[in-house]
Amino acid sequence: MHFSLKLPIRRLLLCSVCIAIIASGVLLWLLSLEGTIGLFIWDADSRNHFYLLGGCAVLSWIISLLLTGIVTPRALWFFYPLLLLCLALPVSYAIFVMAKIVPQLKEAPAVLFITDSQGEYSLPNLALSVRGSSPRAVHLTDGVNNATIAGELTEGTVIFPLRGLKPSTRYRWHFDDGTAGTFLTPALSEGKTTLICRFAVASDIHGSEDRSNKTATEKILRYIADEASVFNYFFFLGNAQHRGMENEQWQETLSTFSLISATVPLRPIMGNQEALIGGKRHYLTYCYPPGMETQRGSRLYYRIDIGNVRILMLHLLWDSRDFDAQQKAWLLRQLENISPDDWIFVLFHAPAYASGTNAKEYSAEGDSAGDNQKIIRDIVPILERFKVNAVFTGQNNFLEALQSNGIHYFLAGGMGGMIDRELNYTSEASLWQMREHGFIDVAVYPSVAEVVFRSATGEKLSSFVIKKRGDRS
Repeated sequence: MHFSLKLPIRRLLLCSVCIAIIASGVLLWLLSLEGTIGLFIWDADSRNHFYLLGGCAVLSWIISLLLTGIVTPRALWFFYPLLLLCLALPVSYAIFVMAKIVPQLKEAPAVLFITDSQGEYSLPNLALSVRGSSPRAVHLTDGVNNATIAGELTEGTVIFPLRGLKPSTRYRWHFDDGTAGTFLTPALSEGKTTLICRFAVASDIHGSEDRSNKTATEKILRYIADEASVFNYFFFLGNAQHRGMENEQWQETLSTFSLISATVPLRPIMGNQEALIGGKRHYLTYCYPPGMETQRGSRLYYRIDIGNVRILMLHLLWDSRDFDAQQKAWLLRQLENISPDDWIFVLFHAPAYASGTNAKEYSAEGDSAGDNQKIIRDIVPILERFKVNAVFTGQNNFLEALQSNGIHYFLAGGMGGMIDRELNYTSEASLWQMREHGFIDVAVYPSVAEVVFRSATGEKLSSFVIKKRGDRS
């Protein structure tokens, strides 16, 4: 066969197969990134991008098959632009994502992180993290004793370990450059009516969205950070920003948390939005930086002990698809080793029981944005078996209290993200709900815990009392 083409059929066939492999590889690589499968299932607009990449791969394979048959020279000209498009789109997506997923922030404010290790006084150790200014030491005082603690530089972040903290103590710290902060450790009192600890729980800021309420977010953080509020810890359950692969959004997130991060020890977990696409690398760099202790889990799920208050933080972005065999085995080990006399609170991002907006019209698997059937099927039976006291979650952008089979479920998704549109599904487990910005205030006593829903200004919206459950055996 003779024709005046730049490439013979065999060479064009080889190019077509290579393009098909590249397009397929890019698609599979993107789907392998943390949270991307959930994005495909739950977000109709994002799903179209994956369909486009899949179309490029399929079309390239079809062209390859056609080139193995009888093709006239004139027909070959038709395949050139198609193959060029099938190559350009996946390569463009790959370059775009690879440029985004590399953490690039050179500076970040100082943050007091809660670690998963416990000190000699039964309090969690802390890690003071700072990025950019690289101070060599932090000066810590409890008003009587002074200490100078050296830091360790790892991958651009300096970690100062704060260990052996005493209960009911106001600590103050500062760097030589004048940067300073303070925090109050919990009492851990053993009296029947005295407070063990107090912590705040909130989720879903979505700070990069124009529709988010930044004023509400700042009010919540200022209220928690105020010394008069007397919070010992703050647990953030994910979705501080809207796209986890964007360095600019992480800069905004860290700047937002600077309102609280020097005064109330913080422990954020990764939400489904932080994970997008390849955002996991950013999260681990900025929220669980290398050098921090990971004695009771991993950098994505872990256990924090505050006296006899056991807090288990799980890695659940969209549903139970992240609950792999390793995380399940870890959770079972922790629950089996916790005394029946201890408090157990479980925290994760995606809700178990929740009201919501019917999402079946945009979920690829026909799921609803209310009760999460996969979590109810795979995880709730474990929580019920070990009689955990309460579960705190986020993702749905409003406040709600629920109860099922003796376990309280509290939804804390009102920290600034646009409140979910009018709900058309109410969970049978629902006790109370409010479509308003706010957070959850938890005060733990020896035999009861008081859970208070507060508005952005700290006003009490509703409250619930949890009694410690009996023998968990």
